[in-house]
Amino acid sequence: MGSGARARRAVAAIASGLAVDFAIVGMHQVGVIRRLPDLPVRGFDSNAVTTSPAAYPFGIPDSALALAGLGGIIALATARGSARTGRSPLFDVALGAATALGAVGALSSLDTMRRQRTLCGYCLVGSAGMFAMAVIAMPGALRAATRWLASGA
Repeated sequence: MGSGARARRAVAAIASGLAVDFAIVGMHQVGVIRRLPDLPVRGFDSNAVTTSPAAYPFGIPDSALALAGLGGIIALATARGSARTGRSPLFDVALGAATALGAVGALSSLDTMRRQRTLCGYCLVGSAGMFAMAVIAMPGALRAATRWLASGA
C-alpha cells in the first residue's frame, strides 16, 4: 500500500465505513429496526443470520463487539503521527493485532453463514472489510515489530 501513514488512513477509512454497516446490524439486533433490507436474491437472509445464537457470543450482539473493536482500530490507526514525529512502533503492532482479531471474527461470521446455508449481505461486507484492514495493516505491523525488537525494547 505504500507509506505507513497512507495505509493507516486506509484502515481508518475502512473501519469508519464498517462502523455504519455494523451499526445498522446492531440496531436490528437490539430491536430498533424490525427487519433488515436484504438483497432480492435467493439464499440471502440477513435477518436469520444476525439473530442466530451464533450472533450473540457471550450473550452480547456481535455487532456491539465489532463496533467496539472498530473504535479501537480507528484510534490505533490515527494515534500520534509517524515514527518521525514520535509514533511508537507499538501502535502499529497493536493495529496489526487488532485487525488480525477482526479477521478472525470475520472467519466466524463466514462459518456461521456456511453452517446455516444462508447469506447475509451485511456480514459479507463486514467480513470483506475486516480482511482488507488486516491485509493493509500487517506489513506495517511486521515492520514495526522488527524495528521495536531491533531497538532492544
